[in-house]
Amino acid sequence: REEKAFEVADATPLTKREMEILKAFTNGFTHQEIAEAMFISPHTAKTHLKTIYRKLNINSKVEAVRWILEHKD
Repeated sequence: REEKAFEVADATPLTKREMEILKAFTNGFTHQEIAEAMFISPHTAKTHLKTIYRKLNINSKVEAVRWILEHKD
C-alpha cells in the first residue's frame, strides 16, 4: 500500500519551489529560516510544507527525508 502512495505522488511532481522548500526543510532549516531565505512569510513556508506533505501522501519529517533520498536528482 505504501508503494502505491509513492506511485501516486510521482504522478504529481512537486514544483521547483516546493522542491527547494522541501530540501531546505529536510536539511534542518526552520520555517523561519526558509521564509527569510526565500523572501516569504513563515506562514507561507508552513503552507507550502502542508501542500508538499499532501502531494506526497506523507505525514512526518522522517517520511519527507526518506522521499528526498529516494528521489535524488
